[in-house]
Amino acid sequence: MSMSMSMSSPEVLLKNRFMSFLIWQSIPSTLIFLLFKPFLSSSSSFWPLFTSSLSFLTFHFSLLLFSSTLSLIASPHPRRPAPPLQLAARLLRFLFIPSDSATPDSAHFRARAKVSLSFVLFAAASAASGLAAAVSLCGLQAIGEGFWVIGRVGLRGFFVGLLFGLHYVLKRRWVLEFPIIQRPPYFSFKMGVPSAGRRALKLSIVASVFSAILLELLPHPFKYIISLQRYFTEQIVFSIATFAIFFCWELTHHLHRVGFCNMLLMYMLTVSSYL
Repeated sequence: MSMSMSMSSPEVLLKNRFMSFLIWQSIPSTLIFLLFKPFLSSSSSFWPLFTSSLSFLTFHFSLLLFSSTLSLIASPHPRRPAPPLQLAARLLRFLFIPSDSATPDSAHFRARAKVSLSFVLFAAASAASGLAAAVSLCGLQAIGEGFWVIGRVGLRGFFVGLLFGLHYVLKRRWVLEFPIIQRPPYFSFKMGVPSAGRRALKLSIVASVFSAILLELLPHPFKYIISLQRYFTEQIVFSIATFAIFFCWELTHHLHRVGFCNMLLMYMLTVSSYL
């Protein structure tokens, strides 16, 4: 019995329900894509059916990448990462100075190093997901205008995704909280949609401004001269796309938390039935 109980820990159950989480996560993401895509598309794109299908698949691939790394770092309790300087020093020591890796201190450091690497992986995956999602929403229709336009959109998507990933890690939003008042999963998810929208709106405004500044300050091969009217149109379109991306990510975070709480409640009921 103890073996079966250990195999039914919250972390294991959370991983086992990942597929059902992806299915439920794809429903609001598809609705958001279908709602925002017409406002961000251009009628001058070649092969409309092909680009629309490619945009849809790319958008969901970006969400799959984000959801996978989110499940990797999510935890019901805080975890301490290794300090960057200590991580670099121990890595150099491991490469150049042979040592016994079976000590308790080494095992503890390896656990903290894995946490640090998972955070770095999540930030990198968020940046890559932001790039793919931004291109799928407002970049593929600009193929006729030149691939530098897609590169510019993708670079801004990379910036906003990286900012979101860093904000998510530094604010410790990966710690899944168990609410005091328990509700059915559907109502818990529905009640969190407005707050997810408000948070996505705030973060998208900040990220759009910072990405626009970084795009002008940092050297890159996608700079080109455009009219003032087109520049403001580009800012508005990308801000809407950023909100759509962040709204999907916030709903993914909220759905992940609701699913975890429901799973943990079922686990607690199972444990109490054995007592």
